Amino acid sequence: MIDSRPQLRFSAPLTTAVKGLLILNIAVFLLAQISNDQMAQLFGLPSWTKVVTYGSYWQPFTYLFMHGSITHLLFNMLVLWMFGGEVEIILGQGRFLRFYLLTGIGAGLLTSFFQDSVIIGSSGAIFGLMVAYGMLFPNRIVLLMLVFPIRVKYMVVILCAVEVILTWSEARDGISHLTHLSGGLLGCLYLLVFLKGFPLRKLRASRRRRSVRVVALPRQTDVPQPEDHENDHPEQPKTPTLH
Repeated sequence: MIDSRPQLRFSAPLTTAVKGLLILNIAVFLLAQISNDQMAQLFGLPSWTKVVTYGSYWQPFTYLFMHGSITHLLFNMLVLWMFGGEVEIILGQGRFLRFYLLTGIGAGLLTSFFQDSVIIGSSGAIFGLMVAYGMLFPNRIVLLMLVFPIRVKYMVVILCAVEVILTWSEARDGISHLTHLSGGLLGCLYLLVFLKGFPLRKLRASRRRRSVRVVALPRQTDVPQPEDHENDHPEQPKTPTLH
C-alpha cells in the first residue's frame, strides 16, 4: 500500500507504456474490422488442448489485443488509461509491461484449461491492473458508473464479489468472468511479490510526486458478441467470448 489518505483524482497521466498499449490495441481493432472478424479465430485463445493440437502457441499472447466490439475496446482502454499510468510510474516501464503481459497471458491460460470457447480481449490484464491499483492506492476515490463516489479498495472488493457470483452461476452473457477473476488474482500475487522486494520509502516518494486528481469509472455496458465466421481451424468454436 502506497497511500492511505482519501484523495480525488482529476486526471490520469499518459505514460509511455500505457500510450503504446492504447495505440496497439486500437490499431489491431481497426485491422480486425477490415478483415471481417477473421482475425478473432486466428488470434483469439481457444481451449489449451486446441492450442497444443494446432501448434498455435501465439494465441495466449495475441488474444490480449483482440476486441469484439467498439464498446469492448473503449471500456478496456478507458480503464487502462485511468489506472495504468500511476501503476507504471510506481513499477517502472519494464515492470509494468511485464505485469500487464503476465497477468493477461496467465489469465487467458487459466481460463483455457476450463473453458472451450474462444476468448478475446484484454480484460484479464485490465482486471489485474484494477486490483493492483487498489493495493497501491486503496483510499483513492473514483466515481463508480460516473455517479457514486467510492474508495478504490471497496470498488475492487465489490467487482471481485460480482465476478465470483457470475462465474459460479455460469452466466451466459458472452463474457468470460473466469478470466477477470484469474487476472485479478495474478495481479494481486504480482504486487505482493513486488512490494516485498521493493523499498517502501521509494514507493512513497514516487507517490508524493503525483498531484491530486479525480477520474470517474463508468459502468461497463453489455458487450455484443462478434458475428460467427469461418477460420483456418474449423474445429474451434466460432463465437469468441469477450472478457
